[in-house]
Amino acid sequence: MSDVKTYVAGHKSPDTDSICSAISFANLLTQMGKPATPVCAGEANKETTYILNHFGFEHPQIVKNWEEFAPEGGNLYLTDHNESKQIIDGYKSMNMCGVVDHHRIGDFETDGPV
Repeated sequence: MSDVKTYVAGHKSPDTDSICSAISFANLLTQMGKPATPVCAGEANKETTYILNHFGFEHPQIVKNWEEFAPEGGNLYLTDHNESKQIIDGYKSMNMCGVVDHHRIGDFETDGPV
């Protein structure tokens, strides 16, 4: 098994669908044999905090900059967004693996296919 860590992150304005989709997709990847960790860009709002508490989920770790959080890099999946201005800062140091989203196609580029 590879030592490269895999993360799933929503957008910089973490709301319920951003945080819950990151948690859900990380869980799906993990169940598929690809361990993944959900993270988010900030503190959950009151609605999201209520939902997380009600269903027994921990608030994902907050990441403000990928280069500081994971200086060794890692794999990254995006949920609930696909625009460069909404991706956690420093994302170019990460290996972009995929996007799960319901919005229009955004403007970010990757070195390889997602």
